[in-house]
Amino acid sequence: MRTVALDFSDGSYQSTAPEAPLVYQAARVDMGTIASATPSLVISLPWTVPFADNNYTVTGQVVILETPPAGAATAIVCIGSIELQANGAGINFVVCNADGVPHHVVAQFIAIHD
Repeated sequence: MRTVALDFSDGSYQSTAPEAPLVYQAARVDMGTIASATPSLVISLPWTVPFADNNYTVTGQVVILETPPAGAATAIVCIGSIELQANGAGINFVVCNADGVPHHVVAQFIAIHD
């Protein structure tokens, strides 16, 4: 495969060499109902196919399943911590409910290998 460098008027250039394919995974975990002012237990989430190593970035969020006016619009529920498991196998995480009422939540994650 032939590569070309594009020269720009400011003296910079960009190679047109093909980049390695993006390696990513996504997962959802239904946490059920988490009591008010309570963290969940530590949850272990293995990736469907482990990453080659732990050189990846993972981000997580929660979706509150009940609809307002049950408080979902103003609730403080979040991923409290994320820990990478050894050898790219998966993550361990905690969801924290800092609200005054219980909430049914789904934790969602996206991980992209760097």
